[in-house]
Amino acid sequence: TIERAIKKGTGEIEGMVLEEISYEGYGPGGVAFLVECTTDNKNRTTAEVRHVFTKFNGNLGSNGCVSYLVNRRGQVVLDGERCDLESAMDAAIEAGAEDVEEDGGIITVTTEMGDLMAVADGLREAGLPVESAELVQVPDTLVQGEEEDALSLLKLITHMDDLDDVSQVSANFDIADDLMAKIEEKL
Repeated sequence: TIERAIKKGTGEIEGMVLEEISYEGYGPGGVAFLVECTTDNKNRTTAEVRHVFTKFNGNLGSNGCVSYLVNRRGQVVLDGERCDLESAMDAAIEAGAEDVEEDGGIITVTTEMGDLMAVADGLREAGLPVESAELVQVPDTLVQGEEEDALSLLKLITHMDDLDDVSQVSANFDIADDLMAKIEEKL
C-alpha cells in the first residue's frame, strides 16, 4: 500500500489522472466556504468533503453558490519583525502592489493575480524578508463569527484542511480577537 501510494504520488502509475475541482458550501452562521482540491478519485473526495460539511453543521452547495463572493488575488507575506511597515509599503508600491496590511507581526501585501511574481521579486530585490507568495481567494465581504458558531467554524476549516486531496480552504468569516481568546481558553 505504501509503495503504491509513493508510485501514485510520483506519477509512476500509468493512466492515473489528477483533476482539480472546487466545492462550494455554507457552514454555521451562513459562512461561505470554497474548497479547492486535487484528486484522482472525484467520488471519494466529494464524499469526504460532504462528510466534513455535515459533521460541523454545514452543507455542500451547488457550483456557483459561493464563488461569486471571492476574488483570486496574489498575496505576499513578509516577516514584520525583520522589516518595518513603512519600508514594506514603499517597496510594495514601487513593485505594483494593491494593498499592504500589518497584523500581529506579519505584513501582507495584496496584488492582482498576474502581478504576484513581479511584486514578490520586487520585494526580494528591495531586501525584504518574503516568507511566502501565493494565489489566494479573498472574500468581498466578511461575516462576523458569532460565539455559538465560531468553534464549529474553526473545526470545520481544520478538518477540511486535513483531508488529503484538499489544497486550499477559503471562507468569508472573521472572529473578533476577544472571542478568539475565549475559544483558545476552551481548547
